[in-house]
Amino acid sequence: MDPEVLKQKLRKIDTSSKAIESTSRWCKFYKSDYKVIVETWFSEFLAANVQRKLALVYLCNDLIHKTRADGTQFTEQFYNKLGRVIKELTKTGDEKINAAVRRLMRVWNERKLFGNSGITRLVEQTGFSLEDGEDKHHTTGGQETPSSPTAQLKTAPSLLGVEPEELRQLAGLAAEVKRCSTEAKAVEGRCGEALSTSAIVSGRADKKVLQHYQKLMWDSVQAERKMIDLVDAWRAKIEASASQKEDRIKQIKKDLLSAKQRRESGDQAGTPAITSTAAQELAQQFGRMTDEERQKIGAKLLSAVPKQDLSLLSDPDENSNKRQKFM
Repeated sequence: MDPEVLKQKLRKIDTSSKAIESTSRWCKFYKSDYKVIVETWFSEFLAANVQRKLALVYLCNDLIHKTRADGTQFTEQFYNKLGRVIKELTKTGDEKINAAVRRLMRVWNERKLFGNSGITRLVEQTGFSLEDGEDKHHTTGGQETPSSPTAQLKTAPSLLGVEPEELRQLAGLAAEVKRCSTEAKAVEGRCGEALSTSAIVSGRADKKVLQHYQKLMWDSVQAERKMIDLVDAWRAKIEASASQKEDRIKQIKKDLLSAKQRRESGDQAGTPAITSTAAQELAQQFGRMTDEERQKIGAKLLSAVPKQDLSLLSDPDENSNKRQKFM
C-alpha cells in the first residue's frame, strides 16, 4: 500500500455514502497495513476542517463494521484514537456535528463494538455525553458542577460505598439487556409465526431464527442476573454503612449524657468548697474586729444558748462530776 495514495483519498473524502464506502473498500483491501492506515487517517483528521473531520469519523465507523468478521485489528487501533478525535470534533459546540457524533456513539454502544464499557470510558475521557444537552465541556468549560445530574450520579454511589467500576458494570449490563430486548422484539416482529408454539411443535420453525432468538433471550437473562448480584452487593454495603452511622450516633448520645452527668456531679462536689470559702471569709472578718466588737458578738451568741447548756461552760471539773453521775 502506498501511504501517499491513501492521503490523497482521505483529503478528497466527503460525507456522502459513495465517498465513504469506496474509500472504506480500498482500505479494507489493504487491511494487513491497518496500523499505517489508522495512523495516516489520524494525522489527516487533525489537519482537516470540521466537515472533513466528520467524514473521516464516518469512514472509521464503516471500516470497523466491515472488518469485524476479519478480526479486531482496525477496531482496537481506531479506539485508541477516538478519545482525542471526539474532543477535537465536538469542541466547537456545533450542534449538528455533535448530534451526528452522538448518533454514532449510541450505535457503537448498542452494538458493543468496543466491549461492554468501551463507550462509557470514552464518555468519561471526553466529557461528551450520549444524552442531549449534557456535554460537560460545552456547558462548564470541561468541569462538572457539583449540582449537575452527571456529578450527582457519580458522587452519590461513591458515598454509599459503590465503586465507579461497579457503576460502569451496571451501565454496561443495562445496555446489554436493552440491546437483547430490542433485537428480540425485532425478531418477533419479523418472524412471529416461526416463533409460535404451533410452528415449534410441528417442526416448521426456522432453526437459525429460533437459535438466534433463544440466544438473545438467554444473554438478556444472564445480564439481568448479574445486575441483581450487583444490586444485592450494593444493598449489603449500604446497610453496613447505615449500621455504622447508627452506632456512631448512639455513641455520641452516650458521650453527651456522660458529660452532662460529670458536670452535675462536679457542681455538687463544689458546694462544700463554697461553704469553706465563706467560713474563711467570716474568720478573716472576725480577725479584723476590735476586742469590744468581739465581746458584743460573744454576748449575743451566749444569749442565744439555752441556760442548761450554759452550765456546761462554767466549770470543767464540776461538769465532769455531773457527767460521771449519769454514767
